[in-house]
Amino acid sequence: MSKQKAKINLNLYKDNQVLYSIFEEFNKKFENLLNYFKEDLESFQVSRLSPKYIGNLFCDGDQSKQISKIANISIENRTFIITVHDKKNVNSIIKTIEQMRSLNASLGDQKNIVKVVIPDPTEERREHVIKEMKIRTEDYKTQVQNFRRDLLNDIEKKKKAKIMTEDDLKTGKTILEALKENALMDLDELFSKQERDIRKAIK
Repeated sequence: MSKQKAKINLNLYKDNQVLYSIFEEFNKKFENLLNYFKEDLESFQVSRLSPKYIGNLFCDGDQSKQISKIANISIENRTFIITVHDKKNVNSIIKTIEQMRSLNASLGDQKNIVKVVIPDPTEERREHVIKEMKIRTEDYKTQVQNFRRDLLNDIEKKKKAKIMTEDDLKTGKTILEALKENALMDLDELFSKQERDIRKAIK
């Protein structure tokens, strides 16, 4: 039997503005994260390719070097054509794609062009993409865990500063745990839907 999401009425805590603001902060952080997650999931395709599959990657772990920001990406048949704005980024892009997507990235006819051929959507290819997507989903789950941890630390600091009571602390821990679990279930639900779509892909 699948786990059910907890029903949480945050309006019950409106009279306690300190707690309420913390719960609201969690929800705002997660809403923002969820939007990024939905966009990220859409890039994991095997039949209908998306430029985001390559474009969402960061070179050298540097967010300012997201491939979509340092190159133009187009698709011809099942090949990504990546036109790099600055040739000094070509090797980093090739290395990132090969490491993060386990694909062969090669120079095109011009030194600022990188080509990446995507295999046909065989069963093996589908399983590989799902595995990649699962790893990415775990990254998002870690961020949710971090939201809860940071806000719980905030509550504990406020308790020590006598801004809130022991009961507030207990309530805060309980509600944050429930919000976290609900958020993780939302991520799992979206992952499962995308996984089903990928498995349905036909060569």
